Amino acid sequence: MAMAMAMAMAMANAAAAAELADVYTTGMWYIDDHGRTAAVPDSLSYIPTPRLFLDDPDISGAKPHLHQLVVFRKAVREWYPYYEGAPGEDLDFMLHQLALNRVRKIPIALYGHRRTLDGFSRRGSRAKGVECDCPRSRRYSRGSCNALLRSARDVAAANFTEEFICEIEW
Repeated sequence: MAMAMAMAMAMANAAAAAELADVYTTGMWYIDDHGRTAAVPDSLSYIPTPRLFLDDPDISGAKPHLHQLVVFRKAVREWYPYYEGAPGEDLDFMLHQLALNRVRKIPIALYGHRRTLDGFSRRGSRAKGVECDCPRSRRYSRGSCNALLRSARDVAAANFTEEFICEIEW
């Protein structure tokens, strides 16, 4: 684990030095209840789509691979802080980053996501295809995520293209 973190920090530092983005995210792998791991190849080449701002991924079934290991400039947190505790706070943070900042994917799996049968993301009303009365679903139903996309600055345009994948020489 320590070696993976050292590798992640070296890559993040190289990416930051190249000044290609304000926010960097990496690929991931899953870890199940028994400690078995499974690669998530889509997380390495995932390019976000503006549909993320229109349809709650928990309802649509989309898998937005953009909030695994995230490294960002200090100013990013000042522009839009990360609010812990509400369902979907990680996606909410990343939707704002896609609209407000230059975001790039480092196409290497550096994050292990533990997925358990009774985990928070898989319980009850947050199951795929079921509406819930949680803050994130209310944001989608009120159209505020769509409004966020419409108000996105020009700098966000490359966040929805192949430029999103960051090619850096290590």
